[in-house]
Amino acid sequence: MKPKTPLEAYANFFTQFNTREAFNFASAMTYPHVRFSWRRPPVIYADVEAHALNLGWQAFLKMGWDHSVGHRADLLDVSAEKAHVAGGWTRETAENEAIMSNQVCYIATCVDGNWGIQCRLGIDQGEDNLAKSPTTREPVDRAIAFTNALASKDTESVWRHCLEDFYEIDTGQVQRYLRGTDALHTTASPDTAKLVQNGKHSASVRVASISGSVLLYLTRNDGMWYVRAGSWIE
Repeated sequence: MKPKTPLEAYANFFTQFNTREAFNFASAMTYPHVRFSWRRPPVIYADVEAHALNLGWQAFLKMGWDHSVGHRADLLDVSAEKAHVAGGWTRETAENEAIMSNQVCYIATCVDGNWGIQCRLGIDQGEDNLAKSPTTREPVDRAIAFTNALASKDTESVWRHCLEDFYEIDTGQVQRYLRGTDALHTTASPDTAKLVQNGKHSASVRVASISGSVLLYLTRNDGMWYVRAGSWIE
């Protein structure tokens, strides 16, 4: 049965991953599907076939993996077609011993009446993957400054808070904006901002205003935090 809610989509993501069947897992997504990490450029798959052809479980099996368990899901914001879910996973052995964990925010979208995972914003803590990193104010301050610049429609200021590009995730769409473009999402000035998840190299921040909320993904480069992607719910 296809998921009918974002939390069902979140649970289905792990159920299908544990089947070790590429098309089962790829079918738990909506497309274009994008995965973010501070370690590498974003990975984008256009459809189920493209995703399934790039899936494999051998690396997980070599580390002693038997199954993955989803962390408790925190539904941050939801609309009729999109939801922001804070969660993550722990890879476990057959004896239910933890191998490694990761914090992840998931963007679930509803396409043709069925919910799936369209985007993953990974913290990828590396050697500290079983430990929660200390909180920091820096990515929150950067997220606030970025959304204030968007509200002011100040293109130059907007791009001071980004690297060479910015990705906007919407239902059935992933839009990449290159440095200097003035076509970025307009928004109201932020009322509140909250650090949702963070590590040494990446963070997810929820910023709310009178127009709705945005979930922003930031990475740390050369000691500075930059906004890399965002998803709006209005």
